[in-house]
Amino acid sequence: MIYLSDLLIKTLWTIIFSFMISYGFGQQSPDKQCCNKANKSIYDSKNIIAVNGEIMQVILVKSRRPEKKGIHLILKSDKKDTIEIHLGPKHYIDEQKFTLKENNKIKVLGSKVIMNQKEVIIAREIEKENQLLRLRDENGAPLWSRGNR
Repeated sequence: MIYLSDLLIKTLWTIIFSFMISYGFGQQSPDKQCCNKANKSIYDSKNIIAVNGEIMQVILVKSRRPEKKGIHLILKSDKKDTIEIHLGPKHYIDEQKFTLKENNKIKVLGSKVIMNQKEVIIAREIEKENQLLRLRDENGAPLWSRGNR
C-alpha cells in the first residue's frame, strides 16, 4: 500500500508541476502586453511628464485574447531621445477616430515608469494637431474599461 500512495503522490505532483509550467510559459511578460491590469497598477500619478516628439514606429501588440490588440509607439522626442509609449487597446483608439502614423508630431502626457528594466511612458493623453485622445484618468484608470467611450 505504501508503494501505491508514493506513486499517487508523485503522479499528482507531476501533474501539478506540469500545469504550473505550461500556464506560466503561456503568459506574455507585462512589457509585451498592452492594456493589462499591470499597466494600471504601476501607473504613478506622482511621476507625470509631458513629451513632444515624432512617432518613429506604431507597434500593434498582442494580448492574451487574440481579438484584443494594443498600441505602443516608439517616439523620438524633441531632445532626440527615443522612448516607448504604451497607449491602450486598438479598438478604443479606433472608436475615438484617432489615427497615429509614423512621422506624426505629437505631445504625450503620461506616467514615466520602469517596466522590465526599461523606461516607458504609460500615456494618459495624446495630443496631435487639434485632436486630444484621453486614455486614462488622473489616477491611471483606463477610460476604455469604464464605459466612458
